[in-house]
Amino acid sequence: MSVKMLSSNGDGLVFEVHIPFETAMLNGEQSIERVLNEIGTIASGELLKRFDTDGSPLQIGDTKLTSKRQYL
Repeated sequence: MSVKMLSSNGDGLVFEVHIPFETAMLNGEQSIERVLNEIGTIASGELLKRFDTDGSPLQIGDTKLTSKRQYL
């Protein structure tokens, strides 16, 4: 079972997924669920990067909000 992000551009993401056959239906469904959760995690991270700020301070009323760096 593996997930690989092949590309990311302005239009979306492209993934390559390998889901092996299982001997029981329930195990197969669980494998599919794990792979889809992994894709969702990667896709959400990429989406967050698109909407992240550039690091410049935000001014809200009299309060100036700043960030030292990207938190990893």
